[in-house]
Amino acid sequence: MRSHLGRNYRANWWTQAMRPDRAASRSEWQDLGPCQYPAHSVITLRGDQLTPITGPAMQIGTHYRVHILLPANYQPDRAYSTLYVADWSWLGERSSMQDLLRIYEQREVPLSELRSVPEQITAAEAAGEASPVIVIGLECPDDLLACQIRRERDFTPNSWAPEEDYIRGVLWPELPAGLTVSGGGEAFGRFLRETVIPHVEQRFRVDPKQRGWLGTSLSGLWGLSQLNQRSRLFSHYLLNSPSLWYADGAVLTELTAQSPVNLRGIRTVYLSSGSEEAAEQPLLDLLGAQLREKQIPTEQRTLPAATHLSAPSSATRIGLPLVYPASSAP
Repeated sequence: MRSHLGRNYRANWWTQAMRPDRAASRSEWQDLGPCQYPAHSVITLRGDQLTPITGPAMQIGTHYRVHILLPANYQPDRAYSTLYVADWSWLGERSSMQDLLRIYEQREVPLSELRSVPEQITAAEAAGEASPVIVIGLECPDDLLACQIRRERDFTPNSWAPEEDYIRGVLWPELPAGLTVSGGGEAFGRFLRETVIPHVEQRFRVDPKQRGWLGTSLSGLWGLSQLNQRSRLFSHYLLNSPSLWYADGAVLTELTAQSPVNLRGIRTVYLSSGSEEAAEQPLLDLLGAQLREKQIPTEQRTLPAATHLSAPSSATRIGLPLVYPASSAP
């Protein structure tokens, strides 16, 4: 059986190099009708590479819900770019973004003023400004507090004592003695490499050289730490308000030591932050300068009147056409 231009065909006999949609080939192929590919599917994948953390009244698990969103007019015989989006439980719906603003910034932002990441991606593609991408959203299935602690585990490249003090002092005072939460970034990378990415790339035709990562805050830090690795998983990066302060800026120090030769294969980086994040701007400017010095194509934007939590409502709509411009579509 073969899929071509959105339809499935079965060969009536062995055939080679005969396109099923051409009149001369119709006797050789049986048309089975249109392919059935759901525009949005959700699966749960277990990360055996991740370390579960069990404590009083809470367990930090190893499962992720994985959302797969296909672009409009998806064609199964075309190789697509892929964009892996972290923090889907926060960025996947306007209501989740609104909840975080209400809880952490004590302000009520109307849903009409917010845009989820999938909405922003759809808008950029519909406007003809960005090439179509298959979106893979990584959603923590737990409650808000457990997801915060999971982010501390999965998106930090190394354990850091001040962060452990914050986790134990603010997020989880009941954390059992002797347990360390932060520093699981390498294990999360193995989860993507060994479980999530193979699941996607065995089911859809994609271009591995056009694989991208969209990260915000700690997941933006994780993306940058991934960029620093020789065996990096991604060639395109959208990093919104990455936590460059973590471990006293260790990720910037690591980037400084990199040779441009070691960074070959990185196609483009988009950096963004809110104008209300003034304290973080010098580090982001330093990151942008370092990337350009290493000869990596880099775009940087400051989002007006945006805070750390509201910046994701517009960052992707601006960044996607810069990272995956419509002209880059195969």
